[in-house]
Amino acid sequence: MLGKTKVLEKDIDIFLEKIQNINQTSFEAVHDYMRGEEDHFQSHKEKTRTLESEIDAIRIEIEHGLYGGMLIPESRGDVLGILESLDDVADSAKEIAVALDIERPEFPDFIRSDFLKIARMSRDSVDELIQAVTLFFTSSDLTGNFIKKVNYYEHEIDQLEEELKRKIFASNDIARLSHKMHLRYFVETQAKLSDEAESVCQRLALSSMKRSI
Repeated sequence: MLGKTKVLEKDIDIFLEKIQNINQTSFEAVHDYMRGEEDHFQSHKEKTRTLESEIDAIRIEIEHGLYGGMLIPESRGDVLGILESLDDVADSAKEIAVALDIERPEFPDFIRSDFLKIARMSRDSVDELIQAVTLFFTSSDLTGNFIKKVNYYEHEIDQLEEELKRKIFASNDIARLSHKMHLRYFVETQAKLSDEAESVCQRLALSSMKRSI
């Protein structure tokens, strides 16, 4: 049983590492798109596809391990819920890169830095989330500071998101309403990453409280 537990722990470490990788790769794809670096963008976009598939596969392996009794039953549901929520984060990271490739939005110069700031903070929020999840499996009483950081990023990104959407719809430099709505969609899609990071943190906080009772 100890050997099986070690395998499970290793799989979870790999899973978290791949979430971190897809998060960074998605940000790099956004950065490449904004700079018009098409070859790099395509490479990073395809890497998000590969990572997302690998993340799905290893999550299934971990779930089989959990159902196989490698973890105490009262913790199983919490861990499964956290893993599934992290998988949603990975899906959203891939979605951003793929949507850029399919829809090819035109970002005016005056909003690019604002959009990249949201992308950068979204990436950072997921990085803090990974730290929180890692501690959940080792020292769950220490997750609080990282959860606070994720919540901080989510709040800041909400404000930036609203400001950028106001700037887009107030601009006379973007002539078509359809163009403004298209840009709004991408702002919301990018900002969604921090919303999902916060959702995972809510699960972590609740699970940590249950452990302490």
